Amino acid sequence: MALQPPATSPDMLYRPLGASGLKISAITLRLGPEPEDRNSATARYDTVRHALQHGITHYTLAPNLPSSPSRGTTQILPSPLQYRLRRHRDQIVLSAHPPYGFPWPECLGLNSRKHLTTALDGLLASLETDYMDLFCAYRYDPRTPLNETAAALADAVHHGKALHVGVAAWAPAPTRTLAALLNSHGVPLTAHQSAFSLTRPQASDGLLETLHSTGTGCIAHLPHRSRPLQPHRSPYGPPAPCSAETDHPADLPAPTQHALRQLATARGQTLPQLAVSWALQQPTVSSTAVTACHPSCLNHHLYALNHLTFTPDEHIAISTLQADRHQSPADTHHPPPLSTQPR
Repeated sequence: MALQPPATSPDMLYRPLGASGLKISAITLRLGPEPEDRNSATARYDTVRHALQHGITHYTLAPNLPSSPSRGTTQILPSPLQYRLRRHRDQIVLSAHPPYGFPWPECLGLNSRKHLTTALDGLLASLETDYMDLFCAYRYDPRTPLNETAAALADAVHHGKALHVGVAAWAPAPTRTLAALLNSHGVPLTAHQSAFSLTRPQASDGLLETLHSTGTGCIAHLPHRSRPLQPHRSPYGPPAPCSAETDHPADLPAPTQHALRQLATARGQTLPQLAVSWALQQPTVSSTAVTACHPSCLNHHLYALNHLTFTPDEHIAISTLQADRHQSPADTHHPPPLSTQPR
């Protein structure tokens, strides 16, 4: 029996990815390797089906693939998404980056032409598709020339293996340089996937400003942690444990967590929902990538779309918490707070 959305389910929003013509859903579902135990696999099947029914079009993959397609393929998509991919490829946006670490030997060069080309070929073989919608270079390595990385990404676009290219977990300076090099090949840097949170904004330090100037869209990956799955909960009941209070950094000072939780409660939200809403109102943020182990977890994030606006007092409160966080002696290495200008 098909899942029916709850009456309060918000309509999905679709936003341009940077300066490109590609639009993606405001909520991105992040998918890791296929779970091995049966309960987790069943819950993941239900979650992906739920996401498709609620208009989530963008799925970002964290693959664990062989370094060469000749070494075999691995099904990294849940069955409903694999079926939709085969039958309705034009309705789904898939993004991925090369696997990091084993089985890729780092001695062959992270983000080198060989690394990127081999990884992309492995993705295409495993997904049984002709192209990736978005292919990202993962983790900047200063030992690899940026012009080589740019040329490999541009070739992926020119050869039709990727429609758009981006980066994941890159600092502002190399991102800006790579964008210029890609432009010289006639290929824009479309997306930047970055970790993101309210008071530990790795996407700060001028990155959002850099992305705005280069026409690059930000896909904000919210921090996540998971507890043991409870697979038999109703998809419209209370959030499963993996979503209630664990999708936020656990190392925040207790007073900061308490203040943020109070602010979220006053807005009728939980702390993870507040994080989603805050990210989506930031300039250049096109989508937030969340992890959900069950349909109820996904609903928990979807409800954040009902509260995307912030009052001036809420902006001041969050900015104050960010300033206190960054002025703490133990956290002097963190960048200054994000801009609070609404999207």
